[in-house]
Amino acid sequence: LYISLSTTKSHLRNIYRKLDIHGRSEAVSFVLNSGLADKVQGFIGPNRKIAFP
Repeated sequence: LYISLSTTKSHLRNIYRKLDIHGRSEAVSFVLNSGLADKVQGFIGPNRKIAFP
């Protein structure tokens, strides 16, 4: 499966707009403050670290 860079950027723009987020740093902050990172941790696995900006 291949997804072009422009498709990825388009999806990110739409997600950011819907969440009223203006960039990757705000998205990371949103995920951490909302508790979504705790829910995703089990999916990522215990040995993978989440990078902080």
